[in-house]
Parts: sequence; C-alpha cells; structure tokens
Amino acid sequence: MTPDEIIKVVQAYKYGKKIQFRGHLSKRRWLDIDDPSWDFQQLEYRVKPEPRVKYVVEYRNTCVSLQGTAPLLGRDAYDSEAHALDDWKGSEYFIRVVKFVEEINNDE
Repeated sequence: MTPDEIIKVVQAYKYGKKIQFRGHLSKRRWLDIDDPSWDFQQLEYRVKPEPRVKYVVEYRNTCVSLQGTAPLLGRDAYDSEAHALDDWKGSEYFIRVVKFVEEINNDE
C-alpha cells in the first residue's frame, strides 16, 4: 500500500468506517476487522465497500393487449425514493417504489 492509501484507510477507521483486510501474498477474500493491528508489512487494508442503493418504480401495464399481466418495473433507476415518487406523482399507473441494494462481491 502507498503512504496515501495507508493514511486514507486509517483516517476512515478513525471516523467510524468499517475496515477489511487480507494477506499481501495470498490475495484471499477480504475479511472484516473491528480492531485492526495495522500490520502493513503482512496485510493489506481497505475501507469496506458500501452497497449502492437504487430505486425503481413498479407500475400497472398500460398496454391493452397485455392487460391483466403482472406489474412492470420501470427502466429508470433513481438515486432516491423521493425522486422516483416525484417523477411519478399523480400517475394512475403507479403502484410503488422498489428499493434495490447491490450485493458486494467480497473478492473485488
């Protein structure tokens, strides 16, 4: 790790971010650590990635030939539930906003 990377991860820990570690040579899975020993010779550290959250609108189908089928999910992903609701305000086809949370791959 570079000095800048070391400073960044230690400061993140200081401010309450979750930290992960793995061995330099083994490149095994990242593991959570509550109280790091800061052994930068043997271990590599990072701030635990936070999952991204997106919101998608579920709505009733407006196509006559497909009436009665399951509700549809919109193609637009919103950064907030409020933005999605704002976009669909007053629509008779609106059902609800669905929250999607990214699954983090631990090996990246």
